[in-house]
Amino acid sequence: TLTLTLPPSYLSAHPANLPAAVGVLLLTSLTSSSMGEFVSLLTSTTQEAVAWANFLSLGGLLLGGFYIPNPPAPFSYLQWTSVLRYGYDALMQTILSSSVMITCNASSYQLPICAGGLGEVTGAQVRKYLQVGEWGRGLPLGSNLAVLVGLYVGFKILDYLALQRKLRRQL
Repeated sequence: TLTLTLPPSYLSAHPANLPAAVGVLLLTSLTSSSMGEFVSLLTSTTQEAVAWANFLSLGGLLLGGFYIPNPPAPFSYLQWTSVLRYGYDALMQTILSSSVMITCNASSYQLPICAGGLGEVTGAQVRKYLQVGEWGRGLPLGSNLAVLVGLYVGFKILDYLALQRKLRRQL
């Protein structure tokens, strides 16, 4: 829960990061939508599309770092296939920038890096603790955004090709 609740709570405390965070969320949403459009164009019925959407959504959440930050070794390569992984890492890097100071006190989140619950830590220290971005499993912010843009363009091209194929079959 710490991984999921930290970004929204600190975004509200640091509104200067809001435009960049909204941009990352929008790019992630557009990329995920393009993937969904591609799946719907490949399937012949609504039921098939919904079944595949559920499968891909759950897989994306599991591999995106929300619930399993470091998957077991045989499955670790699969995390690179999740659109949400790149969006999540980019959002965490945007919200928890190095200039963000997070106060550790009894009413805030209890991070082991807070050393007894008093003092302040930087957003970079929190990212390092959560192993996001340049520390641990992730890519730098620019690389995450580049991958998202590439996936968006790639899925849009696949959408076009799948639509052309579907239209040819109907003729």
